[in-house]
Amino acid sequence: MDNPHQLIPIGHIGRPHGIKGELNTYSTVEKEYLFELSQGEAPLFLFLSIDGLAVPFRVEYLRDKDKESFIAKFTRINNKSEAESLTNATISIEESLLSEEASFSMLFFIGFTVTDEREHIVGVVTGVDDTTSNILFTIRNEEGKEYLIPVADELITYVDAASKKIGITIPEGLIDL
Repeated sequence: MDNPHQLIPIGHIGRPHGIKGELNTYSTVEKEYLFELSQGEAPLFLFLSIDGLAVPFRVEYLRDKDKESFIAKFTRINNKSEAESLTNATISIEESLLSEEASFSMLFFIGFTVTDEREHIVGVVTGVDDTTSNILFTIRNEEGKEYLIPVADELITYVDAASKKIGITIPEGLIDL
């Protein structure tokens, strides 16, 4: 990794929760992993996009809310008005904090460029279909044609979160249909 401080987008801030500066937070990294990071010896900083800049915010605490979200409280954000100013901000984390134990929801991969085994660009992940037992990526190529590609460990050759690329072995004939 060239830059140890490479930031990886992992979610967004929702509306304030209550009046004490707490925020509804949505993440594509499993929240339990973030909870563990926030309780470590070193303080956890998440970066929020504000006017196009990644601004670090020290996590005071994180707590569970429901299946899709959790509550985040940042140091120095102490009321509803301050929290409202962060609504819809993109959340990023330093890539170095995302270890092998970090699990991602499939939504994390929306916007990633998909390449085949010869490194030819297949398209960009535009959606995830998890309504069947096999999760599928919706991939749109440059001409606007969409493909459904199965997401299976044996087909994925690499994932590069920093450059937002996924290498996939495409089953023969799948994108020719």
